[in-house]
Amino acid sequence: MALPLIFSGPKVGYCGTFVDFFGLGIILPFLPFFVDSVENDPNTATLWVGGIITGQYAGVVFGSVIMGSIADRFGPKMAMVVSLGGDVVFFTLSALADTALYFLLCRIAAGLFTPVVPGETWVIHSTTMEERPAALGKFVASMMGGFLVGTGSSVALGDLGIDAACYLSGGIAFVMWIIVLLSKEPDHDQESKDMSGKKSLSEENIKETTDDGKDPLKQVLHSPAWQASAILNFSLGCAFGTGVTVPGLILKRRFGFDEFETSLFYLSSVVCMILGNIFLYRRVLNFLKPWKTFLFVCALEGSFFALQALFLWQIDNEWPFMAVMVLSIMCNTFGVPTNSLVASNLADIRAEENPDSMPVHGRVLGITRSVFNVGQAVSPFIAVALLAKQFYAPFLFVTGLLYACFFNFLRVGEKEANQVPSHANSDGKKSDTPASLHIEAVDLEASSSI
Repeated sequence: MALPLIFSGPKVGYCGTFVDFFGLGIILPFLPFFVDSVENDPNTATLWVGGIITGQYAGVVFGSVIMGSIADRFGPKMAMVVSLGGDVVFFTLSALADTALYFLLCRIAAGLFTPVVPGETWVIHSTTMEERPAALGKFVASMMGGFLVGTGSSVALGDLGIDAACYLSGGIAFVMWIIVLLSKEPDHDQESKDMSGKKSLSEENIKETTDDGKDPLKQVLHSPAWQASAILNFSLGCAFGTGVTVPGLILKRRFGFDEFETSLFYLSSVVCMILGNIFLYRRVLNFLKPWKTFLFVCALEGSFFALQALFLWQIDNEWPFMAVMVLSIMCNTFGVPTNSLVASNLADIRAEENPDSMPVHGRVLGITRSVFNVGQAVSPFIAVALLAKQFYAPFLFVTGLLYACFFNFLRVGEKEANQVPSHANSDGKKSDTPASLHIEAVDLEASSSI
């Protein structure tokens, strides 16, 4: 039984990830207050906040690979059913937590069932190459939309606390689990339909690439483009993990914010994330190729990191700090769909060269996401430890300068990262033009030939 048209195509992938980030958004503002209620020492409580978020992201590191493998072997639908089932169970168990350790163990287990990679794989299998950049931008917007609604709901919950937030998240995840269970599996051959039956490679090339027995997954992971993007991706993960952990602590400890004010801060951050991602993937990629977009984002991120440090040093007013923090978090999310676009393009190219092999999108996206999650897992605990010792601002300043300067010189694999698979072209030839620019490039060639 299939659901009505509203739940077809990439929308299911958007909604599945929306639900998971709703849970993160509704829990996060309550977390420092929950830990303070079960731990007497403020410094110990601060370390527990970083440890819980680090633990969840550590689970996601392994969960991304696991869910990616399930998506390749059994399809994105099965992976989404498993991941949302885990959400239901561990949101419910988190509501019963009465110690910081119990809550930490629940969040580590929840990370193993991350629906982000199943959602990305669902979107990629449901869209053509021309649709993919915009679809991945919408995917990140749906993640941040879930965070936005979750944070807004935490404002509405008020004094009901983190247990009510976890119960509500588990209930919504259960509804989405039923929806996915009844949804139609995305069509893995979506792109091949656009070719109208044409083969993108010659028979000779098909035979050669089939006979050499190369593993397309290893080809992607060994490519300079993926390895260079992995370094950038790890850095973005560190920045994101710090960005969602430290602001709430600083606003509570230094500026005396309560739950309502902290929730409003996260709410404003997520609004900017959504608007920024929609703008980036509708406008910026029309002018910059994916790799230059990625490096441009890194320069902005590093600049805002350095500004945050300066404001922490010199300014006691919370508003300048909050403004720069919001912009920094917004810029950080730009890199996520750009990296997914590069990874999915490389997976498509290798899959074309090895047509008889098992699909690799899920595993490539899973490992790519894991690299990001390693940064997310490492950074919160280090950041809160530095914050407790008053070393956070100088560390942030130096990191920001390195971020802004160094990564713009990291050009390894740029040409390969900007390639799109040959099935994106109507004539079957490979191109260095990004998918988002391919239609315009074809029109220009046609007009010049006339």
